[in-house]
Amino acid sequence: MTESQPQTLQFNIRRGLLSKHTRQLILTKKFIRYEGKDPHSKSFTEVQAEDITAFRYGIRWLQGYAFNIGREYQVEIQYGNKQVLKICFLSLYGIHRKEYHELYAQILDGFWNFYFVPRIPKLLKRFTDGEVIELCNTPVSQDGIIISSDLLTGPKSYVIPMEQAEVRTYTHYFVLCSKEDPGKINKRYSFLDDWNALLLMGLLLTILEGKHVEGHS
Repeated sequence: MTESQPQTLQFNIRRGLLSKHTRQLILTKKFIRYEGKDPHSKSFTEVQAEDITAFRYGIRWLQGYAFNIGREYQVEIQYGNKQVLKICFLSLYGIHRKEYHELYAQILDGFWNFYFVPRIPKLLKRFTDGEVIELCNTPVSQDGIIISSDLLTGPKSYVIPMEQAEVRTYTHYFVLCSKEDPGKINKRYSFLDDWNALLLMGLLLTILEGKHVEGHS
């Protein structure tokens, strides 16, 4: 995060076209505050930054009878004892799709930059100190990366030496594979379904390519 970026972000979120209640979301470096569903209670869920343990995000397509009728934008934070804070809103039939997609991108950037970019240097230090870092059920150490691939004969674990590891990035997921045999030794991580997939990708890119991750892909 650069000095020019705001220290507090505030958003007003409406669930969908039929929703009358607008919920306030506030992001700062120290906490997340999200207004409750009941417009009369004036209650908020507040999560301290140090209590956040995991993050995932993505877009789910809403299927109609014969074609997609819209999309649901999802950003989720796991905190405390595996509690989950969900921020979701809908764009139906293309209405307000541009505005909702921009809102989604801004919220995602805020979550990523406030709460997860600062963690990569700390994880990198633990890695260089010889610790094993485990994200998305994937142990990462100086000895290599352990992945489990689902084959026709059943799941099988592989150790990819760090010098043979390769990260291939895509819009909704990334693939970790072996340069020697990428068709066989590989694992796909979904930003929507796998907790901390983006954090794992950021750490691996930093280790393998010396990249400093400033934002999401």
